[in-house]
Amino acid sequence: MDQKLLNSLIDQIKKKRREWIREGTEGGDATRKTTEARKRELQEETLREYAIRGGENVDDKKNDTMRELDAVLERIEAGEFGICEKCGRSIEDERLSANPTITLCSACAVKMG
Repeated sequence: MDQKLLNSLIDQIKKKRREWIREGTEGGDATRKTTEARKRELQEETLREYAIRGGENVDDKKNDTMRELDAVLERIEAGEFGICEKCGRSIEDERLSANPTITLCSACAVKMG
């Protein structure tokens, strides 16, 4: 993976983590400092996410995603980012750009179903 793309992914991951941490330190309620219209919009969005995830707690999903992003940063530090955990080949840059938490190359992902 080219260093410029890797640095871009790292920046995106760290930015998202900072945003989520900031929301958590503000009491976990991002709607507190918004207008009433924005509050309703966020509530509707939360309900949509809840419905899409089959009732899964949105905060749990957020925590899971944080753990996945932390794992990505750990793989980067260990020099293992972008390496398929199944076959050891490089994961395609396009796949990693779309979702940096991916740990399988496209060939292994297809085999895994």
